[in-house]
Amino acid sequence: MPAMTAEIDVAPSRSMVATPLTRTERRRVTAVWILLFCSSLSWSIDQPAYVVPIPTRAEQVGTGLALLAAGYLAYRSNPRLRLQGAWPAVIYAVVPVVALCAPLAGVAGLGSMFRAGRFLAALGVLALLAPTWRRDAWVLANAHARVLRLMIGIALAWFVVGKGVNLEGRLIAQVPALYAPQVGQFAAVLIGVTILQALSGAPRLPRGGLWIALGIIALLLSKTRTPLVAGAVALGLAALSLCLTHARARRVLAGLLIAGPLLYVALAPFVRSFLRRDQTEDVLSTLTGRTTAWAKVHAFPRTGFQELFGVGYADKSIDGVPIDNGYIATYHEIGKIGLLAVIVVLGVLAVRAFVHTASARRAVAVFLVIFVAIASYTETGIGDMSAYVMHLVLAGAMVTSVADRHPPDRAGPRDRAWSTP
Repeated sequence: MPAMTAEIDVAPSRSMVATPLTRTERRRVTAVWILLFCSSLSWSIDQPAYVVPIPTRAEQVGTGLALLAAGYLAYRSNPRLRLQGAWPAVIYAVVPVVALCAPLAGVAGLGSMFRAGRFLAALGVLALLAPTWRRDAWVLANAHARVLRLMIGIALAWFVVGKGVNLEGRLIAQVPALYAPQVGQFAAVLIGVTILQALSGAPRLPRGGLWIALGIIALLLSKTRTPLVAGAVALGLAALSLCLTHARARRVLAGLLIAGPLLYVALAPFVRSFLRRDQTEDVLSTLTGRTTAWAKVHAFPRTGFQELFGVGYADKSIDGVPIDNGYIATYHEIGKIGLLAVIVVLGVLAVRAFVHTASARRAVAVFLVIFVAIASYTETGIGDMSAYVMHLVLAGAMVTSVADRHPPDRAGPRDRAWSTP
């Protein structure tokens, strides 16, 4: 009687292996990311010589349609509604849920409820992308880089035609409506992510070098200080984490340590002039008037309910003065509970990024979390749907992915020949 033998299947299951995304999947995810990003932007701006005035109602309809289109494409990419690995979007969903408390209690109006519901819907769309970023988060990173390149290109195009400068001589864009701090934010993030990808061997250096140069030009023309400081600190920490796994990063960092003192001596006068921006000591001491708005928020009379849940989503201002601080604006609009939720999200993302295995993905995540945490000191956005939220969701996706592949520069039939850093 022949001996019975058992065959053991040692092949890994599909759940254990990150199969490469097809060209259709990559294009669909990129379209979702760009639509979500555009739906979070403002498309009308109050500036002299405005070229294409867009009515507020038309802007709301357009951004709403962009969100609906992103939701449809996200559902097409995840028809079974699998949310494994969607924790970056899920934990952020606590923020709009808290924001719904003020309208439901009659403290805020329907506008606040609409913005909170829209924020929640956008996070739901992002959660539907979880299976994609688990398989390859670099697709999201490349989509994010593409939309940032688009925004910087548009701002520079407005500058070339003579309509991209505000009354202070700072770089802006009119369609979409990008104020100087937003241009600086997008430029700093584009520079940092592109440099990290270049140090890890992801993009082709000539193209990466071109966009780094354009990003630096846009950052300087925007005359924004906080994105410059936040980007420098975040990039330094991210590059240090990248040095553990990439020889190119170690060589570049060693070169900077040697040439750093010479660069400082040569550029110190320009840097000091850029940071001062021809402002007086009184203006600098009040952070360009920001502390005035912060004092108004502190003195604002609140009920016990408003102390916990805020006054509802508004225009991030108080008595007509912009708050220009993400943490204070979050406290004002969605209270201490909302602010605590945002801080917890930042803390969780920071811990996940720093304890993740050393890799290029971790470096990008570290850069994005640190940048948002610092830049939010003088800019709003972390408590409402904005580019800052997409930065943070991308950071979470980078440390959730089960693969560490870089997408090719040009999608083609040989998608399997991706390089692993």
